[in-house]
Amino acid sequence: MIIWRIGRLVEQIRNRPLSSRELLPYTMSTAMMIALAFVATDWLRPWDRDDFEAAVDSATTLLAGSISAVGVWACYRANGKEAGVDLLDRLLSIGFVLLVRFVICCLAVFVVWAYAAASFSLSFRPSFEDFDVLFVFVVILFWFRLHSYVKSVARARTI
Repeated sequence: MIIWRIGRLVEQIRNRPLSSRELLPYTMSTAMMIALAFVATDWLRPWDRDDFEAAVDSATTLLAGSISAVGVWACYRANGKEAGVDLLDRLLSIGFVLLVRFVICCLAVFVVWAYAAASFSLSFRPSFEDFDVLFVFVVILFWFRLHSYVKSVARARTI
């Protein structure tokens, strides 16, 4: 299982499809990360949100879901539509490695920002709504990158 070196994974997928045995760790790890994401977002949300905060949260969640649906469709098209092969395998494996990279990079940026805010007494303190809007941009970037990787490994089915 490749966790960080996406170039190596892309080259491996380009040469041959992943076997079910190779795909299983990606599937299980993706399911675990998604479950952890749901738990973390539930824990991090303030319980005393007002109507505006709840509306922004709901709107950005729906927007991120819509962007993800468009992202899957774009990956399907990049994979060759009905002539494409192994779309789900590619979405799971490449998507997992990309997700790990995004999580680590976002956490690093957040830690640097929190350190700078505490060390330099920065007056700017983002709200949860700011993070929700930023999350939408991260989702767009994630699907853009995943689309480009799927497009780079796409090959038509030969019948």
